[in-house]
Amino acid sequence: MSQVFPSSAAKAAATGAGAVLSIRDLHLSFASRDARGAVRHARVLNGVDLDVGPGRIVGLIGETGAGKSMTATATIGLLPASAEVKGKIFFEATDLLTLRGAALDKVRGARIGFVAQNPRAALEPVTRVGDQLVRLIQAHSSLSTSAARQRAIEILAAVGIPDPQARYRAYPHELSGGMAQRVVIAMALVNQPQLVIADEPTTGLDVTVQAQVLDLLQQLVRAQGAASLIITHDLGIVAQYCDDMAIMFAGRVVERGPVTQVFADPRHPYTRRLIAASRARIGNALTNLKSDPPDLYRQTTACLYADRCEQVQPVCQSAPLERSCSTAAPEHRVLCHLTQIS
Repeated sequence: MSQVFPSSAAKAAATGAGAVLSIRDLHLSFASRDARGAVRHARVLNGVDLDVGPGRIVGLIGETGAGKSMTATATIGLLPASAEVKGKIFFEATDLLTLRGAALDKVRGARIGFVAQNPRAALEPVTRVGDQLVRLIQAHSSLSTSAARQRAIEILAAVGIPDPQARYRAYPHELSGGMAQRVVIAMALVNQPQLVIADEPTTGLDVTVQAQVLDLLQQLVRAQGAASLIITHDLGIVAQYCDDMAIMFAGRVVERGPVTQVFADPRHPYTRRLIAASRARIGNALTNLKSDPPDLYRQTTACLYADRCEQVQPVCQSAPLERSCSTAAPEHRVLCHLTQIS
């Protein structure tokens, strides 16, 4: 039986009370016209609920097109003007979707750091690395240029860049992929933010460098007492580096909770498929789940996973509501009609 009167702990898990970042019912769509001129809406996010607790590292996982990066883009306020967005994105009790211009700039880069998946695109190619760091530091502090320069060299050393004074004067094209990603991490952390968002931070790096970058990111985030959201398609990264995890499918989080609980007792059929595929070592666990991607233009009240689900029932034609998986673990939550509450 489901919990008709949830406990206070369950209510806190459902509302994100105490979270550094709490996303509630986030919808995102883009309008376009078909060949006949009729307006169509591609629904990229379909009611995302997600929490990042203080001092916690959360892994946001899902296949390509699930909406992971768009969730991050909406959070840091970098959506294109054509985006139609509604819902709430609370960061330390402030709804980021209500901020514009200078008010948003005060948060982004200072209290929220961002690690992009493509460091070459994130860095200005004609500006020296040190100058980019100094500009970022001075945008959010009253440090003099000399003090900001010293801070920049210190953060370059902290992210493991050899000879940081020489690298301070380097241009991005003079850095290896791993070094460029370390610079991007330095830029995300230099102002000691309360939240760090990393979008596929190891894309394009070899396995050894991937581990170095993730070890570094985890170490520095924890040292600063920050919270972090790591977006990835790799369950192994989530298992090794994250405290909590959230699984996305077709623009919704279908299951979320502590990593140990979700891996030990996955409740959503999609989560079970991902974990089973990963444990079977079938290539890339997320790209080998053979099925057509969800139709972003389709309007339906049914569970968005119903077309893929091997356990589908008539009740799945109605929209599921997120609920706790057990009274003992209210923070482990699932979006599925068929889950039995223990």
